[in-house]
Amino acid sequence: MFENTDSSDDNDDSLSKQVLPTTDDNNDPIDMNKIPTTGEEYLRQVRKRKEQELEQKYRNRGRGLALGGGLELALACDIRIAAHTAKLGLTETKLGIIPGAGGTQRLPRIIGSSKAKELIYTGRILSGQQAYEIRLVNEVVKQNEQLNAAYQRSLEIAHEIVQQGPLAVRMAKQAINKGLEVDLQTGLDVEEGCYDTVLTSEDRIEGLKAFQEKRKPVYKGV
Repeated sequence: MFENTDSSDDNDDSLSKQVLPTTDDNNDPIDMNKIPTTGEEYLRQVRKRKEQELEQKYRNRGRGLALGGGLELALACDIRIAAHTAKLGLTETKLGIIPGAGGTQRLPRIIGSSKAKELIYTGRILSGQQAYEIRLVNEVVKQNEQLNAAYQRSLEIAHEIVQQGPLAVRMAKQAINKGLEVDLQTGLDVEEGCYDTVLTSEDRIEGLKAFQEKRKPVYKGV
């Protein structure tokens, strides 16, 4: 455990004295010359890596790996589901770098700054259950034989969402996201503005009409 990390001496390099691994979390060799030196370069490499994973039909899908940039992409999502066999972590400090695709900003907002610092400082890898216990993921599900339990559960949640008014969902997301960035009173003003948007929408009229007629609403998102 680190002591008094917020007031450490800038000239103290004790935390930087480490042995860098020669393989990554997949036990593949690491080319130290290819480690990005800027945030922009890091993002390019993350995107390229994710494209390669798609082309290879999700080589690690069954293993459920979300490490480094993979987890940073997940952190940008509204809802995260993990199989109990999943492995999640921001492991960049093992390579002498830091998360550079939003990890240092999104993780503290999701699980709190103290726990986020612990995970980033240590580069610790969590199981799906451990991730759920610290609210890093919304749900943890038991893996199935097809190795797609989390994906199937995600589809179920998505199916629930698409049945709601699309404009209402967008405005709810906007109110939550913007409200978290400001004080409570300003957040309430943001909510009021979003509410006014849906209050005068065609979807609101359709929703009330469908309720009265006891039928499924047909929303248009306007």
